[in-house]
Amino acid sequence: MGNQRGQATILIGIIFQLVFIFFAMVINVGLLVNDKINLQNSVDIAAYYGAMKQAEVLNSMAQVNYQIRQAWKLLNWRLWVLGDAGRNQQFQQFIAGNLVAGDDPAGWPATVGPSVPAVCVRNALWSDEYKNASGSQLPENFCKKVNYSIPTLKPLQLGPAQSSPLFFFLKVFQNQSQKNALTFNKDCKRGGEANYFFASLIAASYKIAVANRRNAMRNLQSLLISGNDFKDLSGHSVQDTVETVFRKNLTLANKESIQGLEFKNSLNGRPFLVPIDVRLFMKYVDIWEAGACNVQVKDLNEAPFGSPGITGALHQLVMAATSTDYGQNTQSTAAGFASENSQSIFGLLPSLVGFEKNPWVLAYVKVRAQTRPKMLFSPGGSGVVLTAESYAMPFGGRLGPWFRNTWPVGQETSTGQNKIDARLPVRIGEAVPPDLNAPGTEPNYSRFPGDQDGMKSGMARVMGLRMLDLNPDNLPHLVNGEYGDILNDALDGNVHQDPMVKSPRPYVRKAETEAIAPDLFDAAYYSAQDHFQTDLNRYSGSFFSTQICPFGCEDFGMNFPGQVEDQVKTVTGLNKGAPPYWKLKKVEHLNTGWTQEAADRYLPNGGGVSGLVGNTPQLGGRVGYSVKIVSEKFLRGDMELGGKGVTGKIKNLPQ
Repeated sequence: MGNQRGQATILIGIIFQLVFIFFAMVINVGLLVNDKINLQNSVDIAAYYGAMKQAEVLNSMAQVNYQIRQAWKLLNWRLWVLGDAGRNQQFQQFIAGNLVAGDDPAGWPATVGPSVPAVCVRNALWSDEYKNASGSQLPENFCKKVNYSIPTLKPLQLGPAQSSPLFFFLKVFQNQSQKNALTFNKDCKRGGEANYFFASLIAASYKIAVANRRNAMRNLQSLLISGNDFKDLSGHSVQDTVETVFRKNLTLANKESIQGLEFKNSLNGRPFLVPIDVRLFMKYVDIWEAGACNVQVKDLNEAPFGSPGITGALHQLVMAATSTDYGQNTQSTAAGFASENSQSIFGLLPSLVGFEKNPWVLAYVKVRAQTRPKMLFSPGGSGVVLTAESYAMPFGGRLGPWFRNTWPVGQETSTGQNKIDARLPVRIGEAVPPDLNAPGTEPNYSRFPGDQDGMKSGMARVMGLRMLDLNPDNLPHLVNGEYGDILNDALDGNVHQDPMVKSPRPYVRKAETEAIAPDLFDAAYYSAQDHFQTDLNRYSGSFFSTQICPFGCEDFGMNFPGQVEDQVKTVTGLNKGAPPYWKLKKVEHLNTGWTQEAADRYLPNGGGVSGLVGNTPQLGGRVGYSVKIVSEKFLRGDMELGGKGVTGKIKNLPQ
C-alpha cells in the first residue's frame, strides 16, 4: 500500500513537471515571438526613419530645382515680353493686351531681323520712353524703324564692385564706373547700347540666381552621398539617430542583448544628379551710325558696334558668363558634377534649366539587427539568436523632368528621340544647329505638357502687361529704377537670392510673379511645395541657410521671402480669378504626386501625367517624396525606370 502511494506521488510529480515544462515552453515561445515581432518592428521603424531623412533632402532638392525652372521662366518673360514687344507688327494690341483665345497661338512676325526674339527696348513699354509722349498720343516705337534717333537717358551711377568670389566677373566695372557713365546718344550712334544693356543684364541676373541654386543642389547631394552615415537637413548624423530610434522601440530583453546593428545607405558614393545646361542663344538689336542709321540683330556674345566705355565692360561680363553656352563643352556627368568644388561653379556660369535624376541610382536604406534575448525558463540562460532586416525607400516625388524621354541602363544622361520639354533649346554637349537664327534655337519653355509654342504664343506674350496699362507710374525703368537697380545691387554686393525686380511700385514685380507662377507643366513634372520656407525652417534650423544655400534659396514672389501659394494668389488676384488657362488657379492643384488605392497600393494621381490634360478623373493626392517599406527581392528585380519599355536593374543593388 505504501509502495503504491509512493508511486502515485512520483507520478503526480512527473505530471506536474511535465505541465510546468509545457507551460514554460509556451511562455518562452510567447516571449520569443514577442521579442521577434518587436525586433522586426524596431528595425522597420529605424529603416523608415532613415528613408524619411533621405526623402526630406530629396524634397528640398525638388523645390530648389523648381526655383531654377522659375528663374528660366523669368528670363524668358523678360526677353519675349519686355525685350521683344516693340518688334512686333501688332505692337499696340500687344501692349494693350487685346487678345482672345482665338489669337493663341500666334507666332507674330518681327519687323526687324529674324523671327526669333531679340531685345529692343526703345518703345512705350518703358517709362524712360513713355514720359516723352504728350497727351493720349502713343509714343513712337523705334524698334520697328530703320532710321530714327534715340532720346537721351539719365546716366547710370555704378557702385563699387565687391571682392566676393561670386562677383569676380563684375570687377570689370570698377575702373569704368566713374569715367564711363552710361549715356545713350540722341542719334543712332549709340542706339544698340540700351538694347545690349538690358539683354546682358537679364542674362547676368538669371545666371547669378541659378548659380546660387546649382551650388545648393551640389551641397544637398553631398549630404546623401558623402558616406554611409549621411547627414540630414540640420547637418546631424542619420545613422546615430537611426540607432537611437531602433533602441528606443526594443523590449528590455532585446535591448539588453543586442548582438549587432547594421545600417546601409544606398547612396553612399553614388552621385545621381546631372545638370541640364542649355545653350543660351540670346539676340539683341544693335543700332549704329556709319553713313546711315544701321540696324542688325546680333547674338549676345557679339559686342555692339564700337563697344566703347561701359558697353565694352558689359561685353566682358557677358563673355565671362556665356563662354560655355557658345563653346563646345561636353555635358557634365553626375560623377563630374559631384567632384566639382563649391567655388568652381562661379567661374563658368552655363545656362542651367534644372537637374535630372539618374533613375538607376535608387535611394533606400537597409537596417539589419541581431539580438539574443534570455528566455525566462531557458536552461543555461543562453537565449536564442533573433535576426531582423528591413529596407525602406523614398517614393512618389519628382525632382523635375529629364531632358529627353528615355534613360537606358549605364547612360550618364537621358537620351531618346524627344525632349520632355520640347521648347527648350539645345543642350550643351549636343550638336549646335547650323542656323542660329532659326526658330527652336531661342530660349523658350513649355507651359503645359505637349505645348508646341511656349512663349511664342500671343497670350503668353501679353502675360502681365494688362496691369501696366501704359501708365507711366506702372511701367518699368531701364536705367534708374527696376532693372538698373539689379545691376546696382550686384555692384554693391547686394545680390539677393530673389532675382525679381525690387521696386517700390509693385506693378512690375506683380507682372514678374505672374510669369514665374506654377503652370500645368510644373504640376506634371515637379514636386513643388506650397510652403517650402515654413516647412524647411521647422526642421532644419539655420543649417540650410548657412551651409547648404548661403546665398539664399527662398521662393520667388510678390512677397519676399515668398511661398508658392503666394504666387498662385497673386496670379488669380491680378486676373480676377481667371488667369491664363495654363496657370494654376489653386495651390492644391500642385498635389499631383501620388495617392493610395489601399493601405499597400500606391497609385500615381489620375493615372499619371495624362490626367492633367486628358479626361482622366483627378483623385486629389499628395506631392513630394514619402516613404514605404520594400523587400530585398523588389530591389534586386528588373524595374522599368528608364522610360516606357526601358527596364533593367539598379546600379546600387543591396549589399
